Amino acid sequence: MTATNRGRSPTQMAFKRLRRNRLAMLGALVVMMVTVLAFFPSWLVPSHADGAGPYGFAEQFRGAHEYQQPPGIPGHPLGTDELGRDVWTRIVYGAGISLRVGLVGTLVALFIGLILGSIAGFRGGRIDTLISRLTDTFFAFPSLLLMIGILAVFEKPNEIVIFAALGVVGWPGVARIVRGQVISLRGSEFVLGARALGQSDTRILIGHVLPNCLGPVVVVSTLMIAGNILAEAGLSFLGIGLPPPSPSWGRMLVDSKEYWVDMPWMGIFPGLSIMITVLGFNLLGDGLRDAFDPKMKD
Repeated sequence: MTATNRGRSPTQMAFKRLRRNRLAMLGALVVMMVTVLAFFPSWLVPSHADGAGPYGFAEQFRGAHEYQQPPGIPGHPLGTDELGRDVWTRIVYGAGISLRVGLVGTLVALFIGLILGSIAGFRGGRIDTLISRLTDTFFAFPSLLLMIGILAVFEKPNEIVIFAALGVVGWPGVARIVRGQVISLRGSEFVLGARALGQSDTRILIGHVLPNCLGPVVVVSTLMIAGNILAEAGLSFLGIGLPPPSPSWGRMLVDSKEYWVDMPWMGIFPGLSIMITVLGFNLLGDGLRDAFDPKMKD
């Protein structure tokens, strides 16, 4: 270890490596931009005095042929859709939906996966076998078909149903990673020392073992957010995602299918939004993975 790294924690050294990764920083910048779009849409879109919001219509477009305005016209930099709705406004508000779906779906998966994975890895024995077989059973189902089966139960799925579906599909991967980390840590000296001090298994697991599993969990969470955004877009494109007139990026792609020839911008801009956002999260996730890799040297 060099003199400059003395006294630094592994987490501090990991973030130092992360800051030197230009692609990861580019991904972090994209994530920050999407977050601003999601939480502060009113900063970036005008007031909807003309009715051209994410759900409304542009009052100045009266004729059916005038609804389809190309990009670049005053007040509508990305054009309007077949109903006169501003594409830029819908993309901005769609960022909030995509980020909510990605984050909350990931949190549901983390909640289930952390609990089951930590119990399986720490307790071992029959409990480990039971949870491992349950995890294998969920892995045996194709993710897309499992989500379709869950959403098919509801006539009009809302965001809560989609959160639950993504969480049910995503938790096995989290549980497997956490289980492996807990198994590798449960025989560590600090765990044995905590046992010698008379601490309970629950306190040891929550206070000592799980905090040391956060590195891999953070990495897989970042990548899972990107996967959930893609999954929501795919479900909406299949017609079983968020119902209209929700300005979800996947829903915008569905609405653009019949207008690819005459109004290609209706599908190009939401498609680019999905691609750039997913790429940003993937770059950040890859950077976090490399930064937290113990084999990486400063």
